[in-house]
Amino acid sequence: MNKEKAKELILYISAKMDREQNYGAISLNKILYFADNIHYLYHGHSITGFDYVRQELGPTPNPKQFLPIVETLVFIGDVEQVERKAMGGYYTQKRLQATRQADTSVFSESEIKVIDSVIEVAKGHTATELSDLTHDLVGWKVAGHMEVIPYSVFCFRPKHTPPSKEVIDWAMNVVSEYKKSNDVRP
Repeated sequence: MNKEKAKELILYISAKMDREQNYGAISLNKILYFADNIHYLYHGHSITGFDYVRQELGPTPNPKQFLPIVETLVFIGDVEQVERKAMGGYYTQKRLQATRQADTSVFSESEIKVIDSVIEVAKGHTATELSDLTHDLVGWKVAGHMEVIPYSVFCFRPKHTPPSKEVIDWAMNVVSEYKKSNDVRP
């Protein structure tokens, strides 16, 4: 795991998503998951090296890796943990707010392009929608609670289950954004 990239990516996502009403801890986890897995798919390695585990609301970075990084960021004042009422006061949304700009020099050009593409697509979705997208993936379906989901199964689908419209739309948006940012032509 690359702790430096993980810290800076958390800051980067938190700053980019700060104005989004739907942004909270669940969205952060899903953006991290998709960015790491899409980068792995295209480039053969993830951005952060986090292990992702199955939890009820979808894959999350392994808490043993993730929480110490968040605690450090809070302790040194690079992020603040904020709670606010959301969905008309029906639940409390927890989010991280960056107090400094991320050091993007730790990322490669391909990493920034994937991250930005995932963030752009995520902006249009609620945490529930992002979570539901991950529930359609084989890795989440077959893993036990808190079991690591290998990067290599990110695109696997059960043969008998076609992808949902939401997963297809999500994938098409991410690919489209990635192609635009890389000037990829069919």
